[in-house]
Amino acid sequence: MKHLLCLFALLAFSLNSNAQHSLSLSVDFNHPAKTSSEGIISPVMDVAPFPEAPFASLSAYILESNVDVHLEFKILTAGGWSEWEHLYLNTEGETPDRTTFFAPYIEKEFEAIRFRSSQKLNRNVVFRIYFPSASGNIINKMKGAMDSACACQKPAYCGRDCWCPSGNCPKDASPDYTTPTHIIIHHSAGTSTSNNWPAVVAAIWDAHVNTNGWDDVGYNWLIDPDGLIYEGRGDSTLGAHFSCMNTNTLGICMLGNFETVQPTFSMISSLTYLIAWESCLENIPPLGSSFHAASQLNLPNISSHRDGNTSTQGCPKGTACPGANLYVLLPTIRQNVANNPCTGPLDIAQTAHEDLSIFPNPVQDELQVKWNSSFGRSVKGIEIRNTTGQTVCRESKEVYSPEGTTVETNNLARGIYILSLITDHGPVNHNFIKNSAP
Repeated sequence: MKHLLCLFALLAFSLNSNAQHSLSLSVDFNHPAKTSSEGIISPVMDVAPFPEAPFASLSAYILESNVDVHLEFKILTAGGWSEWEHLYLNTEGETPDRTTFFAPYIEKEFEAIRFRSSQKLNRNVVFRIYFPSASGNIINKMKGAMDSACACQKPAYCGRDCWCPSGNCPKDASPDYTTPTHIIIHHSAGTSTSNNWPAVVAAIWDAHVNTNGWDDVGYNWLIDPDGLIYEGRGDSTLGAHFSCMNTNTLGICMLGNFETVQPTFSMISSLTYLIAWESCLENIPPLGSSFHAASQLNLPNISSHRDGNTSTQGCPKGTACPGANLYVLLPTIRQNVANNPCTGPLDIAQTAHEDLSIFPNPVQDELQVKWNSSFGRSVKGIEIRNTTGQTVCRESKEVYSPEGTTVETNNLARGIYILSLITDHGPVNHNFIKNSAP
């Protein structure tokens, strides 16, 4: 009896246009009818009808550790068959009892696919094709800045219901928790351009869960080149990102390959803002270094994935993450986080003008601003800015009172603010703390 080139099973393929779709193909490369100089090639596998999706992500796994094999694929489009493309061996993180592979995203619609292997294999290869749902304008889905247990506000972010609108990217039902002492910066090392970054986050979730076999997306947070922040595992949840040495770490992934491109200003700004909040929340000195027990290394409190390469613990594999172009920015990022007033104790007296006072400070609903006759300035207006420099309140009318004025603060979120009096001799600034959320 003649053997088939491969055996495959269609495990799951949903055509609901409002949900993510996935196609799993189990391929047997061990019983070919024949081999050739081109390797062992599977038969053509139909994918049509192609679901509506921004792209398709392709990954593969073999339920055996450290399999040394080269895997490739080609697709059939309206223009014919493509050239063979590589699936790249995954060298990041721990994937117990399996070897995993990833390919660049497929951005063309295709109706069929086939695979080839460089050699016979004792176990089947499961090729997974994932079609993330298209996300529209996500700005109106963002969760707003939230009240925080510290002076820094929690930044606005795209939650799981935002980047996975179909609801079929579940969180780990029984997560482990940790107290972060170190913040670890990563890059995704994947595509650096996309017109649908929420779909990229969903594809990372699928690769981490259904290919790597992890409980959830490996990172706590992710940031796209537009500066939008995405919730992964979220606050204080033990991740799967730091070479099997995840205890007491929090992982932030910058979407893109920063070995080849530069991170955008927007994503660095959002990273700085997010680290400032996490540093404040977890009492992590941004310029400090401390011992990290899981890696047995003394690490900067704000570190990168590659900083764990020298550990004799865990499973470090000599990663270049987060890429040379991002790694070189870490000293500046640490300093910018430290310069944020909300990350450290606020000495109100340092900003006080000798003839100006504000009270109560901290304030809840109403701030009294008083100056005496020696102030010697005509107040033309008042501004309130947050710690990122954004003006959140402005009153441009001249203040006629010789003694002071009242500023409503009941609509401000909890955090540190800068009150700026616009005077005929320039601005006079004074920090104050909003004590509770509106």
